[in-house]
Amino acid sequence: MRIAVIGGGLAGCATACELALAGHEVSLMERSGSVAAEASFAPTGAIAAAMLAGFGPLALAAAGQPPARATPTDLLRPGRARWAHQSRKPHPGTARHAQVLAQESPLRLTALAHHHQLALEDSHQAASLLVLFTTARARSRVQKLATRQHSGPDSPWQVPEPLDADAAQALEPGLATAALKGGAWHLPGQALIHAHTLAHALKDETRRLGAHIHFGQAVHRIEPGPPWRVEGQAYDAVVLCTGGLTLSGAGLPKPPLRPRWAMSLTAPLQSMDHNLEQGPLAGPQGIVADAQAGVVITRLGDRLRAATDCGWQAGDAATARRLYECLERWFPGAARSARVQSWSHAVALTPDGLPLVGPAGDAPGLWLHLGLGLHGAAWAVAGAHRLARQIGGAAPDALDAALAPSRWR
Repeated sequence: MRIAVIGGGLAGCATACELALAGHEVSLMERSGSVAAEASFAPTGAIAAAMLAGFGPLALAAAGQPPARATPTDLLRPGRARWAHQSRKPHPGTARHAQVLAQESPLRLTALAHHHQLALEDSHQAASLLVLFTTARARSRVQKLATRQHSGPDSPWQVPEPLDADAAQALEPGLATAALKGGAWHLPGQALIHAHTLAHALKDETRRLGAHIHFGQAVHRIEPGPPWRVEGQAYDAVVLCTGGLTLSGAGLPKPPLRPRWAMSLTAPLQSMDHNLEQGPLAGPQGIVADAQAGVVITRLGDRLRAATDCGWQAGDAATARRLYECLERWFPGAARSARVQSWSHAVALTPDGLPLVGPAGDAPGLWLHLGLGLHGAAWAVAGAHRLARQIGGAAPDALDAALAPSRWR
């Protein structure tokens, strides 16, 4: 089939690559001058985050307002009021679906690298997660919430044994432990995805497979099909990977999405002793999460990144200050550099927090892979593989049904 993929973030690049691997004639369209230039530019990259903010032990630590809380402005806007009402409804199985999808992404990356010889070795790595608590009371609250969210006979969640400062520092030698009054949790077996690097690697592989990639191509008009027409060109199918925030005037289905903001600081790793050119580095070896601040700190090669959920407003000076304070608390001196890069961008969030992956509606040939919220790095690769299978005619399984856009009709 001739398929247009609209949106060159991580979800769009992964989708285009999967479709090209399946033998389709793919055109990837991105309005910016490069892939991963917007929401996929500098996210946390921690696949463990899909089991933290919103779906697991760090749910209450997310900064800003939780998704289920409506603001007075929301109640005056019918679309937002409806979104807030839908988000307050119970969504059984959501935490489990989120975990399974996150677990599938590194497995699919391994399969792409080994079975299809895709050059993705620099884009992801295994990592462990260390969750830090400044008070025992905070740890107790997170534990109660996590236990409630992950209750059920098939849940893999078990409360970790709390570690003291010495044990935490043994796992993360660069960690300062003066504020670690509530202990830490160690969650091994997680993964880190370098979203920006991975998007570029997938783009290169997609092009190698014969796909057409169009930068600076803003899509203003899509005519229903089949055949579908995108900016005058005919396609058998169209996949929207735009984040769901940019095609509101195109006469397309409008799933319930709200923009939610994320912010990150990225800095080069530095020596813990600034008098030495070489020595222990002031930064994590894997993933470190501050439960109270709602900040996730990761190591991405020779850089470290601190990221947080900003809620419904763009990241500002106060958010940046919280990120700097968190870095200074756990890795003193880590962000004392003139080369710190600040990034903030909106992502699209559904009422239940799960992405929209599947057919858009009754019109054959229109597909969605969007609404990944704060977990694009964790879910994009797995979602792309699932979507490509469905486009190829595979019957949807239970997880596909849970992610289907039709759940919001």
